[in-house]
Amino acid sequence: LNENFLPYTHNTSKYSLNVVGGVLWQKSILNTSVIDAEGLPIPVDDGLNLLPLYTTIAPIQTNLVSDILLSGYGRVSFSYLGKYSLNVVARSDGSSHFAKNKKWGFFPSTGLAWHLSDEQFFQPVKTILSTARLRASYGISGNQAIPAYGSLAQLYPLTFGFVNGVATGMVTGTPSNVNLTWETTRQVDLGIELGFAKDKYKL
Repeated sequence: LNENFLPYTHNTSKYSLNVVGGVLWQKSILNTSVIDAEGLPIPVDDGLNLLPLYTTIAPIQTNLVSDILLSGYGRVSFSYLGKYSLNVVARSDGSSHFAKNKKWGFFPSTGLAWHLSDEQFFQPVKTILSTARLRASYGISGNQAIPAYGSLAQLYPLTFGFVNGVATGMVTGTPSNVNLTWETTRQVDLGIELGFAKDKYKL
């Protein structure tokens, strides 16, 4: 995992600006080996060290899974007079889980907030309703939680037993999927925050 980002902040008496941009690279590798054997002539709890004594030993099956995620992102947060806030996020992710021309996805989001209780017209009711804030946001998120190599046609080993031993062959598994890409979810949120009696009670 390697992540690098660059922040920038600028504040004045009227507004504040915060900008962050970065890149992320992540790689994971899983390597497993499996061996099947039958016919150990003596009873033991762990027969791995007695492997040569088994009457039937299948070929070793190895499995190597590697996946890579590459991301670039940026975020801009802007606040004016402490009353109006804007937050914009954009990121692009590329995952090795997906088909050749479907690896990249773009996921933007934005959020707005208005502090009503800081407006002049709101002051007459602040003794009762001390805080009022409106919020709205919209965003797209992506999901890559699928097995690696899901877009490729796959072969699986199959062991056959015979009188004089075993043989291992290959059988076809899942077919290729050239359209496999990110699962995306769009979400809209609207909300209001209220505080009563100097924020002793909040809703």
